[in-house]
Amino acid sequence: MGVFLENFRPKATEVCSLLKVMSHPNRLLILCALKDGELSVSELEETTGVRQPVLSRDLGRLRENNLVETRKESKAVIYRLVDEKVSYLMQAMCIAWNKGTMPHQSIRENEVSDQGSIHNVLSAQKRRGKRVKIQPDPYRSE
Repeated sequence: MGVFLENFRPKATEVCSLLKVMSHPNRLLILCALKDGELSVSELEETTGVRQPVLSRDLGRLRENNLVETRKESKAVIYRLVDEKVSYLMQAMCIAWNKGTMPHQSIRENEVSDQGSIHNVLSAQKRRGKRVKIQPDPYRSE
């Protein structure tokens, strides 16, 4: 058996649990948005396009599984990633689904901040009138 398999075997259940929580489109978008830094609930709603009631449910699920944590700033609730494993996974998925490059490498330079923040890119697209459309929850009929 390979060394990789032997090292991974004891972690397989933990990885599957993490991937199960991440396997919803809205939660995946939330985690992607938080990869670049802290965001308030209203910023998450604007950035991801997920409506507030659904966003709250998905943020709750991420909190329950210790993937995000909150802090209060006046009346705003600010979210951030807790586990850097999530950051690594998000980066790996971005690379895998963007043919080996990070998304900000293919976006016009004037749209990207010094850090290449996806939040800034989506905001720039919104200012230009491009609507960021998120697909509805595939597991729920509305």
